[in-house]
This record gives sequence, C-alpha cells and structure tokens, in this order.
Amino acid sequence: MTIRPLRIVTVAAASVLLAQAAGLGGGLGLAPVAPPSTVAVSDSVSADEVPEGALWIVGNEDQSFAERVELAVEANPDIADDATAVLDDLQAAIAAGDEVNLPGSPGGSGSDSDAISDAQESVETVVDEQEDQNVALVDQAGEPVDQVRLAADGPLVPSSPTDFELRGFEKNDARSWSVKTELDGGYCYRGACNITDKVKTTWTVDPGREGDKFSFTSLYATNSGNFQNIFADIYSDCSGSECGRNTAGDSGNRDGTGKGVEYVSHKDQAGKTLRQRIRMRATFIPNSTRYYDGVKTGTAKCKTGSNRSCPYV
Repeated sequence: MTIRPLRIVTVAAASVLLAQAAGLGGGLGLAPVAPPSTVAVSDSVSADEVPEGALWIVGNEDQSFAERVELAVEANPDIADDATAVLDDLQAAIAAGDEVNLPGSPGGSGSDSDAISDAQESVETVVDEQEDQNVALVDQAGEPVDQVRLAADGPLVPSSPTDFELRGFEKNDARSWSVKTELDGGYCYRGACNITDKVKTTWTVDPGREGDKFSFTSLYATNSGNFQNIFADIYSDCSGSECGRNTAGDSGNRDGTGKGVEYVSHKDQAGKTLRQRIRMRATFIPNSTRYYDGVKTGTAKCKTGSNRSCPYV
C-alpha cells in the first residue's frame, strides 16, 4: 500500500526531532478538518475517557481509513491485536446494518466494508513484517523471539521535496498560492468511529525574488485537547534545492489557534524558479505519536530587471 504524505514518528523515538523543534517562531494555529458527512464528530473526549482497546488513528483529508490504520500500527506494533479486534467489530456492525462512520477519504475502496478489509490487510502486512524482522534479530542476537522487542517503525518525517504533497491553488493573478494543512484524530471502538479532534491552518504564500511571505490563519475547533505542540516548518526551494527555512507557530502556547506572518529569506532568484513547502506537526497524546502533514506549492518563476514579482506558472 502506498502511504500518502502524512508522516508520523513516535515521541519516544524522536528526542532529536524534539530538540530540533524547540526553535519555531510564529503564532501558528490549526483549524478543524471538515470531516466527511458520514463521520461522527464527538463532543470533547480526552484519552482517559475512552475504553482500553480503542484504536486511535490520525490522518488528513486525503488519507484513506486503511492508511490511517496502517500508520497507527506501524507506529506501535503492540496494538496490532487491538486493531484487529476493532476492525472485526466494525465489519460485524456493517453486516448488522449499522453505520460505522469511517474517517478518511474513500481511496480505492468501493464501500465501508472494502475499506475495513483493506485496513485488515494492512495490519496483517505490518505484523508479517514485524515477525520477519524479529526472526532476523533472533538470528543475530541468539535470543528467543519473545524476548526481542523491535522498535516501532513508522514513515519518515517529510524532508525531501518529493515527500510533500502538491496542494492548493494560485490566486491574485498568480502572485499568491493558497493551501491548507490539516489533521483530524479520533478513535474506533465497538463498531463505530468518532472524530475527537480537528486542526487546520489556511496559508497564503507570496513569493518574492529575495524572500517569501507565509501568512496563516489557524483554528482548533473540535478540541478534546488530544493534539498538542502544534506548529510548522516552512521552506523555500530555489531551482529545486532548499535555499531557506523558518518556522511558524511556537511564539505562543502552540494550541492550534491564531494567525500570523512569517518570512523565508533567500538570494535573488531573478529569472529562476521558486517553490515553497510547509510541514505541519502535532503530537497526538492518546498514542504518544507526532504526526506530520507536508504540502508544497506550485512553481513560481521570478521576473528580471526592476520587476520583483515571482508569479506562479
């Protein structure tokens, strides 16, 4: 299965990333993803109010249900049995004619039942890969399988420009680019799923020959407090290579609300191309995992001479 650009890394395994994140600037906030019409949106629900064995998942509007489940199990393979039980309950609920409220885009699935089947296959794949790696570790270490604890394995943090998804559209006569970063989180349990948290930031990017302006407006509307430390890294790529970076969002309390403007400076790009990238990040407390949503703009081409503009082409 191909994983879309939402990325995760377990907090326990991310001490270096936490250190790198300590210097973000801005006042970033993130607003709720408008869920599909079939998704139930819960009142405020904290992790300690949800029964043990519930399956917590996070994704953006482009990710399928199966991708969200796969990401969760990859981040913490120990939940594979719970995930399997939850998915079996969802299939049983569908068979009984109940609405299960699956979050996520339809993806390639033709029905909720197909989407759950895809998720079940994803869990089986992760478990098989885990077992294969355990066997390899036992061969090297000479220890019984049940004494080997394989570290959680999740997708890498988006870093290369190819890891970021092209989203949004040009506006203002192609002088600006509008794009959103967003995440929603929730849980599935006993035959139904619920969205407990939704965060989103709307960005307007204005490229310039010697620097790019990133304006943002953020909101955390469906707020159970399960997302924390919400902020973003912002980048400029000149002729395909990173030429500047900054951060947006840690000047306040990182609670996912507010607005602001940040800039990324770079050398004069007269006659050259520019592209901007945004990497939103948030820690989801129920599974102690940091999630990422990486997006990029279209390509801008800078004018020469006295014209300082860089319209998107």
